[in-house]
Amino acid sequence: MSSPRRAENLLDQVAETALDDDYYLVRSVERDRSMLDVVAWGVVLVLIAVVITVAAVQSRSTRPSSTLEQQALARDVDQKQKTLVSRRTAVEALRDQVAALREPDVGAQKAAAHRLVTGAVGASGPGLVVDASDSSAGNADGRVTARDLRLLVDGLWSAGAEAIAVNGHRIGALSAVMPLQGGITVDYQRIAPPYRVVAIGDDEELARTFREGPFGQYWSTRARRAGVRWSMTGSSELSVPAAAERRTTISIAKPVEEDR
Repeated sequence: MSSPRRAENLLDQVAETALDDDYYLVRSVERDRSMLDVVAWGVVLVLIAVVITVAAVQSRSTRPSSTLEQQALARDVDQKQKTLVSRRTAVEALRDQVAALREPDVGAQKAAAHRLVTGAVGASGPGLVVDASDSSAGNADGRVTARDLRLLVDGLWSAGAEAIAVNGHRIGALSAVMPLQGGITVDYQRIAPPYRVVAIGDDEELARTFREGPFGQYWSTRARRAGVRWSMTGSSELSVPAAAERRTTISIAKPVEEDR
């Protein structure tokens, strides 16, 4: 009865010792290496994730953090563009001024214009001729007076005349139309009817503006009530002489220096 048990024990021993200790040692090393590989790959994946996260954060930090920042940048760019356009415009204006100052005849042109305005030189061009004369009835209030002529001259200036002469006497800056001993003088030189006033300017505009204004209404009233006669005729070419030198030059008055 004891032999079979020994055999049985022998078989158990053989089964238990079929693999030697080296097998188990190698198997243990392979299992440990597999675990190390898993851990290593995990570390690599974690590092990759960290790198991607850092790159995303850095990329976002370089962009405007909000819509308000984007709008502020857009406004700043627009303001810079407007400033640039303004400076270019200023530069162009300065260039034009420099070019004008370099023109050799600018001073001469201004001087000629001033002489024309003051009556120091004769003038020609299109304009209007106004003829005025006493009433044909011979009534006292139907005579043309110095006041009538002054209002006629003032009305033509107001209507846009650039140069005026009365009976050949140029009206300058110092001229005067005055009564004298029942007659009329221009620059203290007597003139006789009929009176002719020549005005240089746009004849149609002069006639329309004069008639519609208070001076034209005054003359219309004089003609209706006292019979004073007057007429207006446009012309494409008229001329007026220069005013007397004593009426265009000054020796005492001095210009006032303007504050700058």
